[in-house]
Order: sequence, then C-alpha cells, then structure tokens
Amino acid sequence: MARQVNLSPFHFSRVFKQYAGCAPMEYAQKIRMDMAKCLLKTTDLPIEQIAERVGYGSASSFANMFTQKVGLSPTQFRKFPI
Repeated sequence: MARQVNLSPFHFSRVFKQYAGCAPMEYAQKIRMDMAKCLLKTTDLPIEQIAERVGYGSASSFANMFTQKVGLSPTQFRKFPI
C-alpha cells in the first residue's frame, strides 16, 4: 500500500494510524473479522469456506484469531442471538 501512494512503509503506517486510529494490519484484520461476522450470520457456509473467503489459509487459524478478537468461537457467534 505504501508503494502505491509513494510513501515509505514507516511513514505510510504512521499517517494511516493518524487517520484511521490503528495500524494498517489491525485495520485489515478488523475488516476481515467484520466480513466473517456477516457471513456467519447471513449464510450457512461452513467455517472452512468462510475462513477462505476472508483470507485465511486454514479454518483453525481463522477460528483462533476470531475467538481472540471477538471473544466467541465462530460457531458460538453464529448461534448467538443478535
């Protein structure tokens, strides 16, 4: 991303954090988790397919990160009434 806007990675990260309130990787992680939440609530796709769609190489790494960030496993989140 930094290269696309002609900034050094360090400067890009600093400017991004100033405007977005978090580092670029944290922001990408949030977008991925938000997309996963939406897919869990609005589809019957298996966790493996959701993990793939949001950019994870394995369902287990996705489930671990989801649980860490959200506080519920993907299966628990899907069943949780909102």
